[in-house]
Amino acid sequence: MDEAKRTANRRRRLDASRLRSVFVDAPNGIALLDGEGRIVDANPSLCALFGCLPEALLDVALTGLMHPDDAEGVRELLGAALLRPRPARRLEVRCVRTDGTSRWAELSVSNIEDGDDDHWTVAQVQDIQQRREADERLRRRDERNAALADELRRHNVQLRDTNLRLRRFASLASHDLSAPLASISGVLAQLQRRSGDRLGPEDRELLAAGRERAESMRGLVQDILEYARGATTMLQHDDVDLGAITEQAIAALGHDAAAREPLVHLEELPTVRGDREQLLRLMRNLLENAVKFAGPGVRPELQIDVRRRPYHWEVGVSDNGPGVADADRDRIFRPLERAHSPSVSGSGLGLAICAEVVSRHGGEIWVEPGSAGGSRFAFTLPKEPHMDGPFEREG
Repeated sequence: MDEAKRTANRRRRLDASRLRSVFVDAPNGIALLDGEGRIVDANPSLCALFGCLPEALLDVALTGLMHPDDAEGVRELLGAALLRPRPARRLEVRCVRTDGTSRWAELSVSNIEDGDDDHWTVAQVQDIQQRREADERLRRRDERNAALADELRRHNVQLRDTNLRLRRFASLASHDLSAPLASISGVLAQLQRRSGDRLGPEDRELLAAGRERAESMRGLVQDILEYARGATTMLQHDDVDLGAITEQAIAALGHDAAAREPLVHLEELPTVRGDREQLLRLMRNLLENAVKFAGPGVRPELQIDVRRRPYHWEVGVSDNGPGVADADRDRIFRPLERAHSPSVSGSGLGLAICAEVVSRHGGEIWVEPGSAGGSRFAFTLPKEPHMDGPFEREG
C-alpha cells in the first residue's frame, strides 16, 4: 500500500472517530435507521429520552416508539426523507418511554449516503416536553384571560346600562321636584313679604331659614339634574374658544362670589373642539369652587393658566384657599363627596360634574398644591376630539 492510500485511510478513520464523538456527545437524541425504519444505532441522549439502555432500542421500528396517534405522521416523515436529501419537515410527536409515560419531542429525519452507496436515515429527536408544558400553561392562561376579559366587558356593558337608567331616573325625578320646590320657595318668599311686622323675630327667622333651605334644596336638585344629564345627552362638537367662555363664566359668578370681588389673572387660552355648554359649566364650577373656599376676610385671587402638551392642552385654575388634603384629592371628584366643613355651602356635585364633563371630552382632571399656596385644579383636553375614554395625563 503506497503512502497516499495510507494517508487516505488514516483520514477516513479520523473522520469516522470525530463523527462518532459528535454522535455520542450530542445533546439531542440521534438514531441511525435502516431502510425499513428500524434502529441500528442510538446515542446516549436518545436512550435517556426513552429511559432505557441502547440494547433495548436496537432493531426496534421508530414508529413503534411513538404514540399510536403519531405513528402515521412518523411513517410519512420517513417516506419523505427517502425522496429528499435534507429533512422534509419537522414533526412534534409523543415518545412513549419504557415506563409507559410519554414526552413530547420534535422529530426530524434526513437521508444520507456513505461511500459505498448505502442509504441510511438519520433521525434527530429533541426533547420539548418543558416547552410544550410552558406553551400549555400560556394557552390556559390566555384562555382564562380571554374569559375574564369577556366577563369584564359584559359587566361593563351592564354597569353602563344600569348607570344610564339611574341617571335617567335621577333626571326625571329632579325635574319633577324642581317645580314643587320652586313653588315652596315662592310661597315662603311671599309670606315673608306679607308678614311684615306681624310676626315676631323668632318666627321671621324660622321663615327665612325655611326659605334658605328650600333654595338650597332647589340648588341640589338642579345640580342632580345637571349631573344626570351629563352622561345622557349627546355631545356637540364645535370650535370652542376657552378664553371667551372663561370670561363669560367670570361674568356669571353668583352674587355671593361677585360681592367678594375676586381678582382673576387669565392667560390666553386655546380654541378646542367640544361641547360649548358643558365646557362653560366646567369653567363656571371651577371658578365658583375657587372663590368659595378663599379664607374668610381674604379677597379671592384666581390664576387661570394653560400648558401646551404634545397631544393635549392642560388648563389650570389656581386659588388662594386652604388647599386640599392628600387623602381627599381623589374623593372630592366623586358625587356628593365633600372635603370641607358643612358650614360651607354646596351640593357636593360641582366637582363631580366637572369630572364628568372632562371625562366625556377625553380628558383627565385632578387637584394639586398651588405653586404659591392654595390649590390648582387642572384638567386636560385633547387637541383633537377623543371620545373613547379618559385621556392619560403626561408626566
